[in-house]
Amino acid sequence: METRRTFKKGESLDSLAQFVRVAADEVTGDTGAAELPSAVRITVSTVSVDIPRPTIEDVVDVLGLGPGTLVAERLEEFLDYRRDEKKKPIRTIAALTRILKPFEGKPIHAIAAIDESMTQGWTGLFVRDQPKNGGDRFQDRGESDGGTW
Repeated sequence: METRRTFKKGESLDSLAQFVRVAADEVTGDTGAAELPSAVRITVSTVSVDIPRPTIEDVVDVLGLGPGTLVAERLEEFLDYRRDEKKKPIRTIAALTRILKPFEGKPIHAIAAIDESMTQGWTGLFVRDQPKNGGDRFQDRGESDGGTW
């Protein structure tokens, strides 16, 4: 009889001990037996699993910005810019996803934000204010009535 189970990194040792107890009960046929009626071999080995890391293209695709598009190319430029010129690299896919989330499904807006951020020397990506009443985005701050703001 052979019983196998893979324990994940960070899993408690109690779960391993429980597994051994259950396996011993199966061998003896008696729950909680004090001794084993025959020899039991327990083999412990470390297993490494290669989980493919998401790529920039994956993030762009998931956010509906289009696979293999101009957004991915511009994003590569933006990441290089942050790393090389600003010395503030984005280190994780989660951080990249957070930065791009406001542009979900809006590839043109994402490209515009990337271009503007690099032109202005910013490290973040920002959603542009939408003009109110079709005018300048600063129109409602007092200029129309001759006042100052």
